[in-house]
Amino acid sequence: MASKSIPDNNAAMAVTRQPPANPSMKDVGPVWAERRAKLAELYAREQELLDAIHKPRGGGVAGPAEGGYRLVQEGVSLAEEGRRHSIGWVDQLPKAKVMPKERHAGAVELLGSLLPEQTPEELAPAQPRPSWPGKAELDALGEELEKVRFAIAYLTPETAKAHAEASKSFCEARRPEYAALVARMVEAVTLLGCAIIDHRNYLRDARLEGASVSFLRPVSTEQFGFVGEAGTPLLRLIDDSIEAGHVPADSRPAWKTPSRDAWSVS
Repeated sequence: MASKSIPDNNAAMAVTRQPPANPSMKDVGPVWAERRAKLAELYAREQELLDAIHKPRGGGVAGPAEGGYRLVQEGVSLAEEGRRHSIGWVDQLPKAKVMPKERHAGAVELLGSLLPEQTPEELAPAQPRPSWPGKAELDALGEELEKVRFAIAYLTPETAKAHAEASKSFCEARRPEYAALVARMVEAVTLLGCAIIDHRNYLRDARLEGASVSFLRPVSTEQFGFVGEAGTPLLRLIDDSIEAGHVPADSRPAWKTPSRDAWSVS
């Protein structure tokens, strides 16, 4: 008897599996998520660099670095060290950059193997030492900080555009769910408005009987205004929901309220 093939349930599930009904912002905006993560990384690095430049340091010996070891005064930041050297004009003296020795291409071609190869010192000569031992570190931190800040400036508007696009997709995916929530609110507000009118009519009828309704200890509904008038809180919520297209136009209740004189509690 020929054996029957057993269906691969995992494969069937993979084919029929649907994406989540309510995708997250990362699902609809992977570009935005990537840029946001990079911005967070850049901001964190910016703060690290600012701390390294401006935070007071403990005393001791710093180095080794270009310029050698140096004594660091306790409570003095690297930026303050640089400021003090600048005030003394030590850091402002120009230092000529040593250029590599370049050979004439034509002369090199004529001489061929008769001319020895240039030494590493000729091709990449040592540069003058910094004016003070910490200058190289401060300059390196400053250069990196400048790069980080330019990167932030370039990436921020692109992240904002990606965020707007992701937000639009996110909201479009969730609009039906949100509309259902708004419909629930409109239904509840409509019931509340009807109950408020019934409550006030009840008190009016009691007063018409000649009773002092204060003995009922009635609750105040004045904060809702005259619920049947446009612009009152309950009706404004319903009108806004209709205008936004979350509920149909016939969701607006036809409330009829008693005269204003009948609403006072006595």
